[in-house]
Amino acid sequence: MFDQILSRQFHILRHRSGPYSEERQRYLSFLIEEGRSRTTLQAVGGLLYSIAHLLPLDRPVAITQIEDAADEYGKKRHCSSRSLHVAKRWFVHHATRWLRLLDRLQEPVAVPAFGDEFEAFLTFEVQERGLAPATIENRRRWMPTFLTWLAAQVQSLEDVWGIRSKANAIPL
Repeated sequence: MFDQILSRQFHILRHRSGPYSEERQRYLSFLIEEGRSRTTLQAVGGLLYSIAHLLPLDRPVAITQIEDAADEYGKKRHCSSRSLHVAKRWFVHHATRWLRLLDRLQEPVAVPAFGDEFEAFLTFEVQERGLAPATIENRRRWMPTFLTWLAAQVQSLEDVWGIRSKANAIPL
């Protein structure tokens, strides 16, 4: 795999003998299937080499560990603050995708906004209103997005009426 994207023998040997060589090749194969260019594969290959040195890939890795490793990676780069920001973001992006592919990413458990109230609402919709299972599934799929947005706007569902009256008080 490395000999397909790298041209210098020194780099090929370094990548083959580096940590997690098979895992890095697996991710690069995944990127090839996506249609990535050789130049991109070379850049990502070098990034994966750094990631393999900075993260403990023998156990699940949390997002915070990836972000800390990205900060460490950024300390070794000599570039502008904008370029540094992009490099860190690129590090986090590829490290997250690679670890997810390897099933070694410790995904954060999402706590639904207003979870208890949402479940009570769905129970009400089924028992009291008699809505169809397809309707309930549709609401179960789409309402959490709205409730997450709403949770950023209000402290509790009781505050919703206050927001509504404030919105009505604004002159158009």
